[in-house]
Amino acid sequence: MMKLIRSLLLAASLIAPLSGAAFAVDEVNVSKGATLAGPGLAVHGYDVVAYFTNGAPLLGGDTFAVAHNGATYRFASQANLDAFKANPAKYEPAYGGFCAYGVMLGKKFDGDPH
Repeated sequence: MMKLIRSLLLAASLIAPLSGAAFAVDEVNVSKGATLAGPGLAVHGYDVVAYFTNGAPLLGGDTFAVAHNGATYRFASQANLDAFKANPAKYEPAYGGFCAYGVMLGKKFDGDPH
């Protein structure tokens, strides 16, 4: 009986930290203020497609911007904007752009685009 209780406690302690991930999944971390495209900036204005094509953060601009799911995404080029529009789910930040560790703890820490 004690072995069963220990196993259940161990399982609960391993699963409990993961439950926090549900808190930040349904919203997007945006910078405050309006942009030319509408709502606040996602990923602090960095081009989310550039992480895949350049392998590094690249600051986007108002010239290539789109409002999507309550956030404005900026891009460094028309090609990156078109790629995002074709498949936003591929490029949207995980956990809505919040810090993954914070989400695990059930908190909404600002994500670092670098």
